[in-house]
Amino acid sequence: MKLAITFAVVMLALCCGSATAQICPDFLEVLRTLFEGPTSGYEAAISVFNPTEEMRSSAVTLKNLLNVIPPEIKEGAAKLTQKIIQSPQCA
Repeated sequence: MKLAITFAVVMLALCCGSATAQICPDFLEVLRTLFEGPTSGYEAAISVFNPTEEMRSSAVTLKNLLNVIPPEIKEGAAKLTQKIIQSPQCA
């Protein structure tokens, strides 16, 4: 569980680099469906990035791990994600 949340936050950190002017909307959709959507929606969201089968399988495994996390933990992680995106460091 901690691994999945850590992974998502690290992915966000990559988007907050000083060279990044804006977060890719498709990436935000991947994160949204990772935390909130069904597995099929997550698979559709990642498909626009043409992942290899190994990447797709790993991503679906991560999604399946997140699916069993209690809703209040997912909500907390989502709030943290939103706070990070809106922080001055990511502006």
